[in-house]
Amino acid sequence: MNHGNCPSLIACAPPGFEARPRDDVADSDPVDMAVNHGGAVLFYHSSLHAKRINLSSYESFEHIAVYINGRSLTLLFIVIYRPGSKAVSSAFFDEFAHLLENSDTYAVSLVIVGDINVHIDVPDMTQRQVQQSA
Repeated sequence: MNHGNCPSLIACAPPGFEARPRDDVADSDPVDMAVNHGGAVLFYHSSLHAKRINLSSYESFEHIAVYINGRSLTLLFIVIYRPGSKAVSSAFFDEFAHLLENSDTYAVSLVIVGDINVHIDVPDMTQRQVQQSA
């Protein structure tokens, strides 16, 4: 199992699944339970082979990129978390575009999941959020 020896991840992983957390989260970091914590972690079935990929580091969001191989499955899986407590900025869109460009170097299918806390389905709202952060 690859839960990073994190009790929270061990408790969250269903039987037969493993977790791939971000490498920069230390197991010994103190956790303030009064604060809502987000973050990026990928749970995957233990029959799959998962390899952490370092695409880059970004200021406006957290992410983890994992190259997944199975019997007839090969893909790059990216989990993203952008805190909703921070205003949306043009830096987020620039960094997200950079992430997409970096992921293009892998000639495999790409799956992006997560919580970016941006209403991209409402173009007017997204533009307003960016303008308010400027």
